[in-house]
Amino acid sequence: MREEFTEDLTALRHDLHRIPECSGQEEKTSITILSFLENCRPDSILTGLGGYGLAAVFESGNPGPTVMLRAETDALPIPETADFPHGSQREGVSHKCGHDGHMAVLAGIASCQKDNKIQRGRLILLFQPAEETGEGARRVTEDERFREITPDYVFALHNWPGFAHGAVVIREGSMFAASTGLAIALTGKSAHAMAPEEGISPAEALKKIHSRLKDLYNQDKSSDGFSLVTTVGMQLGGEDYGVSPGRGSLYLTVRAYRDDILASLLEKVRSLASEVAREESLEIDFRLCDTFPAAMNSRECAELVRLAADKNHNALLTPIQGMASSEDVGYLFRASRMGGAVFLIGSGENAPALHSFNYDFDDSLIPCGVDMFLSLIELLSERN
Repeated sequence: MREEFTEDLTALRHDLHRIPECSGQEEKTSITILSFLENCRPDSILTGLGGYGLAAVFESGNPGPTVMLRAETDALPIPETADFPHGSQREGVSHKCGHDGHMAVLAGIASCQKDNKIQRGRLILLFQPAEETGEGARRVTEDERFREITPDYVFALHNWPGFAHGAVVIREGSMFAASTGLAIALTGKSAHAMAPEEGISPAEALKKIHSRLKDLYNQDKSSDGFSLVTTVGMQLGGEDYGVSPGRGSLYLTVRAYRDDILASLLEKVRSLASEVAREESLEIDFRLCDTFPAAMNSRECAELVRLAADKNHNALLTPIQGMASSEDVGYLFRASRMGGAVFLIGSGENAPALHSFNYDFDDSLIPCGVDMFLSLIELLSERN
C-alpha cells in the first residue's frame, strides 16, 4: 500500500474519531465517508441503507463474484478521558472499539479502486451502522435495496488487543458468539412498608431467579457447548421508605457459540422465571433486545483468509474456539449466497482493551487491513 494512501487514511481515521456517533445516530459519520467515497469514483453509492448505512459499488463489467467488505460506523457511549490529539469532540461518546479504524481500512480499498479497479465481478464496500446494538446488519439486509447488492461472499475484520501485533486470527465455524439481551419484568402489588404482607413484592422472586440461573448454562469457553447468562442489571423499588414495591426487573445477557444452543438456553431461562413467578403469584413479561446471531465462518472463506494472511506474511493464529463476545455480521453471512468470514487483526498483546477508557485504534494496522482485503479480492477473482 502506497505511503500517501496511509497518510490520507490516517487523517480520515482521526477525523472520524473526533465526531463519534452512537448506534443509529451516525449522520455526520455517513456524510464524512460519503465525501471521501465520491472522490474514489465508484459506479454507484447507495445511501441511507438500514439507517445511515452506505454501500459503494465498483463494477468490473466482467463475470465474477459479488464480494462485500464490511466496516462498522458507530461509536460507544463512553467518555473519552485519555488525552489524544484527535480526541472525541462529542461529550460522553467515543470510538472505543476501533470502528473508526475499520472505516479507514475500507476507505483504503475505495482509494485503491480509483486507479486499479477489480478485474472480475463486483465489489461492495458496506459502511454499516448500529453494530454495537445488533440492529445495523439486520436492518441493512431488510432494506429492499439490499437485493441490488446481494453478495456472494462477505468479509469483515476487527482489531483485537491481546494478540500479537499484525497477527491474523481466523477459524472455521463460530468466530463470534450469538447473544441477546433479555429483560424480565415482574409485577405484583405494592403495599405500605409497615404491612408488606398486604402486597406482593418481587424481591424474593428476583433473588430466586438470579440464584438459579447458574444451573442452566455451561461456561466452559473451550467447549463447543459454551453458554452463559450474565446478570447486567436489577431493579426493585426505590428510595421510598414507606413503600413495599410491587414491580421489579431483571436484565440478563444470554450468549452461546451456536444459535441453537442460545435458543435452548433462552427457553430454559424463560421457563425458570415463569415457574418462580407462579410460585410468588406474580405476573411476568419478557423482552428481547440487542440480539446478535452467531458469526459462523464458512470453510471456504476461512481458508481464503488464511491464504491472504500467508500472501501478506502475517502471522496466522487459529484459536480453539471463537470469541465469547458478539458481532452482528452474522446477519450479512445469512443473507449472502456463499457465506463469509470475519477475522481479527492483533493490535498487540499488551494493547489497551476494547471499550476501555485509554483504548485507541492503532493506525499502523490500517495498511495491514487494506492489504488483507485486497488479497481476498484477488484470490476470489482468481478462483471464480
